[in-house]
Amino acid sequence: MKKVSILVPIYNVERDIERCARSLFNQTYDNLEFVFVDDYSQDRSIDILHNVIKDFPNRKDKIILIHNEKNRGIAASRNIGIENATGEFFCFVDSDDWLETNAIELLVNKQQSTEADIVYAKALMHTFEGVTELKEKDYSDKHEMMMCYSRFTPGYTMVIWRRLIRASLFLNNNIKEIEGLNYAEDKHLLSKLAYFSNVTCSLDSIVYHYNRMNEHSMVHESSQKAFPLSAHQQEIENMQAVVDFFRDNDETIYYEESSKARLRFIRTCLDKAISASSKEGFVKMVEYINNSDSSFWSEIGWNSWKRFLYGNYYYMKFFPRIKCKIKRIIG
Repeated sequence: MKKVSILVPIYNVERDIERCARSLFNQTYDNLEFVFVDDYSQDRSIDILHNVIKDFPNRKDKIILIHNEKNRGIAASRNIGIENATGEFFCFVDSDDWLETNAIELLVNKQQSTEADIVYAKALMHTFEGVTELKEKDYSDKHEMMMCYSRFTPGYTMVIWRRLIRASLFLNNNIKEIEGLNYAEDKHLLSKLAYFSNVTCSLDSIVYHYNRMNEHSMVHESSQKAFPLSAHQQEIENMQAVVDFFRDNDETIYYEESSKARLRFIRTCLDKAISASSKEGFVKMVEYINNSDSSFWSEIGWNSWKRFLYGNYYYMKFFPRIKCKIKRIIG
Protein backbone atom coordinates (compact mmCIF):
# COMPACT_ATOMS: atom_id res chain seq x y z
CA MET A 1 0.00 0.00 0.00
CA LYS A 2 1.62 3.24 -1.16
CA LYS A 3 2.15 5.97 1.41
CA VAL A 4 0.45 9.27 0.59
CA SER A 5 1.35 12.57 2.24
CA ILE A 6 -1.44 15.14 2.42
CA LEU A 7 0.06 18.64 2.59
CA VAL A 8 -2.03 21.42 4.12
CA PRO A 9 -0.87 25.04 4.64
CA ILE A 10 -2.90 26.83 7.33
CA TYR A 11 -3.47 30.53 7.80
CA ASN A 12 -6.40 32.08 9.66
CA VAL A 13 -9.06 29.55 8.66
CA GLU A 14 -10.81 29.01 11.98
CA ARG A 15 -14.21 28.81 10.24
CA ASP A 16 -13.12 26.06 7.83
CA ILE A 17 -10.25 24.05 9.32
CA GLU A 18 -12.46 21.60 11.24
CA ARG A 19 -14.35 20.54 8.12
CA CYS A 20 -11.08 20.22 6.21
CA ALA A 21 -9.30 18.20 8.90
CA ARG A 22 -12.21 15.83 9.49
CA SER A 23 -12.44 15.12 5.76
CA LEU A 24 -8.74 14.17 5.82
CA PHE A 25 -8.80 12.03 8.96
CA ASN A 26 -11.96 10.23 7.80
CA GLN A 27 -10.35 9.00 4.58
CA THR A 28 -11.04 5.37 3.74
CA TYR A 29 -7.42 4.97 2.68
CA ASP A 30 -5.21 4.05 5.62
CA ASN A 31 -1.54 4.60 4.73
CA LEU A 32 -1.57 8.38 5.08
CA GLU A 33 0.68 11.06 6.47
CA PHE A 34 -0.71 14.51 7.28
CA VAL A 35 1.66 17.49 7.04
CA PHE A 36 0.13 20.71 8.36
CA VAL A 37 2.14 23.94 8.08
CA ASP A 38 0.84 26.73 10.29
CA ASP A 39 1.79 29.97 8.55
CA TYR A 40 1.72 32.04 11.77
CA SER A 41 -2.06 32.02 12.13
CA GLN A 42 -3.46 34.73 14.38
CA ASP A 43 -6.84 33.14 15.02
CA ARG A 44 -8.02 29.86 16.60
CA SER A 45 -7.15 27.66 13.62
CA ILE A 46 -4.51 25.58 15.40
CA ASP A 47 -6.53 25.19 18.60
CA ILE A 48 -9.42 23.88 16.55
CA LEU A 49 -7.11 21.50 14.69
CA HIS A 50 -5.80 20.10 17.97
CA ASN A 51 -9.36 19.51 19.16
CA VAL A 52 -10.20 17.62 15.98
CA ILE A 53 -7.07 15.48 16.31
CA LYS A 54 -8.30 14.29 19.72
CA ASP A 55 -11.24 12.64 17.98
CA PHE A 56 -8.91 10.57 15.77
CA PRO A 57 -6.39 8.81 18.04
CA ASN A 58 -5.63 6.33 15.24
CA ARG A 59 -4.31 9.19 13.08
CA LYS A 60 -2.34 11.03 15.76
CA ASP A 61 1.01 9.35 15.09
CA LYS A 62 0.73 10.15 11.38
CA ILE A 63 0.39 13.91 11.87
CA ILE A 64 3.22 16.40 11.41
CA LEU A 65 2.46 19.97 12.52
CA ILE A 66 5.01 22.67 11.67
CA HIS A 67 4.80 26.28 12.86
CA ASN A 68 6.29 29.14 10.85
CA GLU A 69 7.85 31.83 13.04
CA LYS A 70 6.33 34.50 10.80
CA ASN A 71 3.81 34.67 8.00
CA ARG A 72 5.58 33.57 4.81
CA GLY A 73 2.71 32.88 2.44
CA ILE A 74 1.26 29.76 0.85
CA ALA A 75 4.17 29.22 -1.55
CA ALA A 76 6.76 29.00 1.23
CA SER A 77 4.43 26.90 3.39
CA ARG A 78 3.95 24.38 0.60
CA ASN A 79 7.72 24.15 0.15
CA ILE A 80 8.10 23.44 3.86
CA GLY A 81 5.45 20.74 3.59
CA ILE A 82 7.24 19.13 0.64
CA GLU A 83 10.55 19.16 2.53
CA ASN A 84 9.04 17.38 5.53
CA ALA A 85 6.78 14.87 3.77
CA THR A 86 7.90 11.25 3.47
CA GLY A 87 5.16 9.75 1.29
CA GLU A 88 5.68 8.22 -2.13
CA PHE A 89 2.87 10.44 -3.41
CA PHE A 90 1.69 13.93 -2.46
CA CYS A 91 -1.83 15.33 -2.32
CA PHE A 92 -2.24 19.08 -1.76
CA VAL A 93 -5.29 20.40 0.09
CA ASP A 94 -5.99 24.04 0.94
CA SER A 95 -7.16 24.42 4.52
CA ASP A 96 -10.50 26.02 3.62
CA ASP A 97 -11.34 23.17 1.20
CA TRP A 98 -12.19 19.54 1.86
CA LEU A 99 -12.02 16.05 0.35
CA GLU A 100 -14.56 13.39 -0.42
CA THR A 101 -14.20 10.58 2.13
CA ASN A 102 -12.88 8.12 -0.46
CA ALA A 103 -10.81 10.64 -2.43
CA ILE A 104 -7.36 9.21 -1.73
CA GLU A 105 -8.53 5.63 -2.19
CA LEU A 106 -9.95 6.46 -5.63
CA LEU A 107 -6.82 8.34 -6.70
CA VAL A 108 -4.46 5.60 -5.50
CA ASN A 109 -6.51 2.85 -7.18
CA LYS A 110 -6.33 4.74 -10.47
CA GLN A 111 -2.60 5.25 -10.07
CA GLN A 112 -1.99 1.57 -9.38
CA SER A 113 -3.93 0.50 -12.45
CA THR A 114 -2.09 2.95 -14.74
CA GLU A 115 1.31 3.50 -13.04
CA ALA A 116 0.72 7.22 -13.60
CA ASP A 117 2.97 9.89 -12.13
CA ILE A 118 0.02 12.28 -11.86
CA VAL A 119 -3.66 11.42 -11.46
CA TYR A 120 -6.16 14.27 -11.67
CA ALA A 121 -9.87 14.11 -10.87
CA LYS A 122 -12.97 16.29 -10.77
CA ALA A 123 -13.90 18.85 -8.13
CA LEU A 124 -16.91 20.86 -7.02
CA MET A 125 -16.53 24.62 -6.66
CA HIS A 126 -18.70 26.15 -3.94
CA THR A 127 -19.61 29.83 -4.29
CA PHE A 128 -22.31 32.07 -2.84
CA GLU A 129 -24.20 31.57 -6.11
CA GLY A 130 -24.13 27.77 -6.04
CA VAL A 131 -22.05 24.69 -6.89
CA THR A 132 -20.18 24.09 -10.16
CA GLU A 133 -18.39 20.96 -11.34
CA LEU A 134 -14.78 21.44 -12.38
CA LYS A 135 -13.18 18.97 -14.76
CA GLU A 136 -9.90 19.00 -16.63
CA LYS A 137 -10.07 17.59 -20.14
CA ASP A 138 -8.68 14.21 -21.09
CA TYR A 139 -5.52 14.75 -23.11
CA SER A 140 -4.77 12.55 -26.11
CA ASP A 141 -1.06 12.62 -25.28
CA LYS A 142 1.54 14.49 -23.27
CA HIS A 143 2.17 17.03 -26.02
CA GLU A 144 -1.47 18.10 -26.04
CA MET A 145 -1.36 18.56 -22.28
CA MET A 146 1.85 20.59 -22.45
CA MET A 147 0.37 22.80 -25.15
CA CYS A 148 -2.63 23.53 -22.91
CA TYR A 149 -0.36 24.28 -19.97
CA SER A 150 2.01 26.47 -21.98
CA ARG A 151 -0.99 28.48 -23.18
CA PHE A 152 -2.13 28.95 -19.56
CA THR A 153 -5.58 27.60 -20.38
CA PRO A 154 -8.10 29.74 -18.46
CA GLY A 155 -10.41 28.33 -15.83
CA TYR A 156 -9.46 25.89 -13.10
CA THR A 157 -7.23 23.55 -15.10
CA MET A 158 -3.86 24.63 -13.70
CA VAL A 159 -4.42 23.94 -10.01
CA ILE A 160 -2.29 21.77 -7.74
CA TRP A 161 -5.23 20.41 -5.75
CA ARG A 162 -7.46 17.44 -6.80
CA ARG A 163 -4.32 15.54 -7.87
CA LEU A 164 -2.18 12.68 -6.70
CA ILE A 165 1.43 13.46 -7.63
CA ARG A 166 4.51 11.24 -7.42
CA ALA A 167 6.86 12.79 -4.85
CA SER A 168 9.98 12.04 -6.91
CA LEU A 169 8.84 14.57 -9.54
CA PHE A 170 9.41 17.28 -6.96
CA LEU A 171 12.48 15.83 -5.28
CA ASN A 172 14.45 14.60 -8.31
CA ASN A 173 13.88 17.75 -10.35
CA ASN A 174 14.14 20.34 -7.57
CA ILE A 175 10.63 21.63 -8.25
CA LYS A 176 9.48 24.17 -5.69
CA GLU A 177 7.07 27.03 -5.31
CA ILE A 178 8.51 30.52 -5.75
CA GLU A 179 8.42 32.09 -2.31
CA GLY A 180 6.56 35.39 -2.32
CA LEU A 181 4.36 34.50 -5.30
CA ASN A 182 1.17 33.44 -3.57
CA TYR A 183 -1.37 34.01 -6.33
CA ALA A 184 -1.70 31.76 -9.42
CA GLU A 185 1.32 29.93 -7.98
CA ASP A 186 0.18 26.62 -9.45
CA LYS A 187 0.88 27.65 -13.05
CA HIS A 188 4.65 27.23 -13.02
CA LEU A 189 4.50 24.26 -10.64
CA LEU A 190 2.17 22.16 -12.79
CA SER A 191 3.97 22.97 -16.05
CA LYS A 192 7.21 21.63 -14.61
CA LEU A 193 5.62 18.57 -13.02
CA ALA A 194 3.82 17.68 -16.24
CA TYR A 195 7.01 18.17 -18.25
CA PHE A 196 8.96 15.65 -16.15
CA SER A 197 6.12 13.14 -15.83
CA ASN A 198 5.94 10.01 -17.96
CA VAL A 199 2.28 9.08 -17.54
CA THR A 200 -0.69 11.19 -16.46
CA CYS A 201 -4.32 10.11 -16.34
CA SER A 202 -7.72 11.43 -15.35
CA LEU A 203 -10.26 10.02 -12.93
CA ASP A 204 -13.95 10.53 -13.68
CA SER A 205 -14.92 11.02 -10.04
CA ILE A 206 -15.39 14.01 -7.77
CA VAL A 207 -12.71 13.97 -5.06
CA TYR A 208 -12.27 17.62 -4.04
CA HIS A 209 -14.41 20.52 -2.81
CA TYR A 210 -13.07 23.97 -3.69
CA ASN A 211 -14.35 26.69 -1.38
CA ARG A 212 -14.79 30.13 -2.97
CA MET A 213 -16.73 31.43 0.04
CA ASN A 214 -13.70 32.14 2.22
CA GLU A 215 -13.70 35.94 2.30
CA HIS A 216 -10.13 36.02 3.64
CA SER A 217 -8.54 34.09 0.78
CA MET A 218 -6.38 35.94 -1.74
CA VAL A 219 -8.45 34.55 -4.61
CA HIS A 220 -11.63 35.97 -3.10
CA GLU A 221 -10.04 39.31 -2.30
CA SER A 222 -8.64 39.73 -5.81
CA SER A 223 -12.02 38.91 -7.36
CA GLN A 224 -13.63 41.72 -5.36
CA LYS A 225 -11.29 44.44 -6.60
CA ALA A 226 -12.03 46.44 -9.73
CA PHE A 227 -8.40 45.99 -10.80
CA PRO A 228 -6.40 43.62 -8.56
CA LEU A 229 -2.94 44.92 -9.51
CA SER A 230 -0.97 42.79 -7.04
CA ALA A 231 -2.71 39.59 -8.13
CA HIS A 232 -2.10 40.35 -11.82
CA GLN A 233 1.56 41.12 -11.20
CA GLN A 234 2.05 37.83 -9.36
CA GLU A 235 0.28 35.93 -12.13
CA ILE A 236 2.59 37.53 -14.71
CA GLU A 237 5.65 36.54 -12.66
CA ASN A 238 4.44 32.95 -12.43
CA MET A 239 3.91 32.91 -16.19
CA GLN A 240 7.41 34.27 -16.65
CA ALA A 241 8.77 31.37 -14.58
CA VAL A 242 7.14 28.97 -17.05
CA VAL A 243 8.54 30.87 -20.04
CA ASP A 244 12.04 30.79 -18.51
CA PHE A 245 11.71 27.07 -17.75
CA PHE A 246 10.85 26.15 -21.34
CA ARG A 247 13.60 28.42 -22.66
CA ASP A 248 16.21 26.88 -20.37
CA ASN A 249 15.16 23.38 -21.47
CA ASP A 250 15.26 24.27 -25.19
CA GLU A 251 11.58 23.48 -25.64
CA THR A 252 11.00 25.91 -28.50
CA ILE A 253 7.33 25.20 -29.16
CA TYR A 254 6.29 25.45 -25.50
CA TYR A 255 8.53 28.48 -25.01
CA GLU A 256 6.92 30.32 -27.91
CA GLU A 257 3.40 29.41 -26.83
CA SER A 258 3.95 30.43 -23.21
CA SER A 259 5.60 33.71 -24.29
CA LYS A 260 2.62 34.59 -26.48
CA ALA A 261 0.16 33.60 -23.77
CA ARG A 262 1.93 35.77 -21.22
CA LEU A 263 1.85 38.77 -23.55
CA ARG A 264 -1.85 38.21 -24.19
CA PHE A 265 -2.44 38.23 -20.46
CA ILE A 266 -0.56 41.53 -20.07
CA ARG A 267 -2.72 43.01 -22.81
CA THR A 268 -5.80 41.79 -20.94
CA CYS A 269 -4.50 43.45 -17.77
CA LEU A 270 -4.21 46.75 -19.60
CA ASP A 271 -7.74 46.33 -20.90
CA LYS A 272 -8.99 45.71 -17.36
CA ALA A 273 -7.11 48.71 -16.00
CA ILE A 274 -8.77 50.92 -18.61
CA SER A 275 -12.28 49.55 -18.03
CA ALA A 276 -11.85 49.90 -14.25
CA SER A 277 -10.43 53.43 -14.61
CA SER A 278 -7.43 52.29 -12.58
CA LYS A 279 -4.79 54.92 -13.21
CA GLU A 280 -2.34 53.25 -10.81
CA GLY A 281 -2.86 49.88 -12.45
CA PHE A 282 -2.30 51.26 -15.92
CA VAL A 283 0.82 53.21 -14.90
CA LYS A 284 2.34 50.20 -13.14
CA MET A 285 1.64 47.95 -16.11
CA VAL A 286 3.24 50.43 -18.52
CA GLU A 287 6.28 50.71 -16.26
CA TYR A 288 6.52 46.93 -16.14
CA ILE A 289 6.37 46.67 -19.92
CA ASN A 290 8.99 49.39 -20.33
CA ASN A 291 11.38 47.61 -17.99
CA SER A 292 11.10 44.06 -19.22
CA ASP A 293 8.91 43.49 -22.26
CA SER A 294 10.06 45.33 -25.34
CA SER A 295 8.72 42.49 -27.49
CA PHE A 296 5.25 43.27 -26.22
CA TRP A 297 5.09 46.56 -28.06
CA SER A 298 5.75 44.91 -31.38
CA GLU A 299 3.38 42.05 -30.66
CA ILE A 300 0.49 44.24 -29.62
CA GLY A 301 0.69 46.61 -32.61
CA TRP A 302 -0.23 50.27 -32.95
CA ASN A 303 -3.96 49.91 -33.64
CA SER A 304 -4.51 48.03 -30.40
CA TRP A 305 -2.87 50.81 -28.45
CA LYS A 306 -5.39 53.33 -29.77
CA ARG A 307 -8.05 51.30 -28.01
CA PHE A 308 -6.17 51.50 -24.70
CA LEU A 309 -5.19 55.15 -24.90
CA TYR A 310 -8.58 56.50 -25.93
CA GLY A 311 -10.36 54.44 -23.32
CA ASN A 312 -9.84 57.12 -20.68
CA TYR A 313 -8.62 60.66 -21.20
CA TYR A 314 -5.94 60.80 -18.49
CA TYR A 315 -3.97 58.05 -20.19
CA MET A 316 -3.42 60.37 -23.12
CA LYS A 317 -0.35 61.82 -21.40
CA PHE A 318 1.39 58.51 -22.11
CA PHE A 319 0.72 58.88 -25.83
CA PRO A 320 4.06 60.52 -26.89
CA ARG A 321 6.11 58.09 -24.83
CA ILE A 322 4.35 55.00 -26.17
CA LYS A 323 4.32 56.26 -29.75
CA CYS A 324 8.09 56.90 -29.69
CA LYS A 325 8.78 53.47 -28.22
CA ILE A 326 6.68 51.71 -30.82
CA LYS A 327 8.39 53.64 -33.62
CA ARG A 328 11.81 52.59 -32.34
CA ILE A 329 10.78 48.93 -32.37
CA ILE A 330 8.58 48.51 -35.41
CA GLY A 331 9.16 51.76 -37.35
